[in-house]
Amino acid sequence: MQRDRKANLNPIILLILPILVQTLSCTNLKSVNQYSTNSLSATKKFEEIPYTFSQHCRDRCRIAAIDSFKIYREIKCPCDQYKRADSVTQLVYRALRGYFDGLTRLSKNQLTNYQIDRLKKAVQDDAADSQAQFNAGRILVHRQNYREGIQHLLKSLSTTDRENKPSYLYAVGAAYVRAGDRENGLRYLNLARQEAAALEQSKLVESIDDDLRTLGVQQTPH
Repeated sequence: MQRDRKANLNPIILLILPILVQTLSCTNLKSVNQYSTNSLSATKKFEEIPYTFSQHCRDRCRIAAIDSFKIYREIKCPCDQYKRADSVTQLVYRALRGYFDGLTRLSKNQLTNYQIDRLKKAVQDDAADSQAQFNAGRILVHRQNYREGIQHLLKSLSTTDRENKPSYLYAVGAAYVRAGDRENGLRYLNLARQEAAALEQSKLVESIDDDLRTLGVQQTPH
C-alpha cells in the first residue's frame, strides 16, 4: 500500500505544474497566493514533529520486553517496515513542500524565476522510480533543459515495465532530436520502434514512423 502511494505520488506532483502554468492566468492570483502561502507554512510544521514511525517501533519493542519480565543484552526490533514508512513520509513531505512553494511563486508572477529544484530532489531521492524519472525528464525537456531532462529520461529506461518502455525510449529519442543530437535521437527512436513493434503497439509505431519520416528516414517494410 505504501509503495503504491509513493509510486502514484511523484507523477501527480510532477505533472500538475504545467497545468498550473496554463490555468493560473484565469484564476484570482491573490486568493491562490494566500492559500498556497498558508499551506506552505502549515506543511513546514511537519519538521517540528519530534516522533517517527521508527521511534514508535523501538518504543513498542522496549515496552514489550519490559512486560515480558525478561532481561535482554540487546533488544532486536523488526522495524524495517517502520523505516520504510518514514522514508515514504519524507518523500511525500518534500514533494508537497515543493508543490506549495511552486504554487506560491507562480501566484506571485515569479514563474520566470521559479526552479523545480525541490521536485527534482524528491525524484533524485527515489532514483529507482522510473515513472517519476520519466515525468521529471519530460518537464525539464519542455523547459528546454535538455541536458538534465535527458538524464532523467535515461534513468527511466531501467523500468521493468515492458509496456511502457517503448514510450520511454521514444521520449529519449525525441529529446535528443530537440537538443540537436540527431545521431542519438535516431538511435533511440529506432530502438523505441523495435520494442513497440514487438509488443504490437501499432499507434506508437505509427507516431515514431511519422517522426522518422520528418527526419528524412524511410523505414524498410517488414
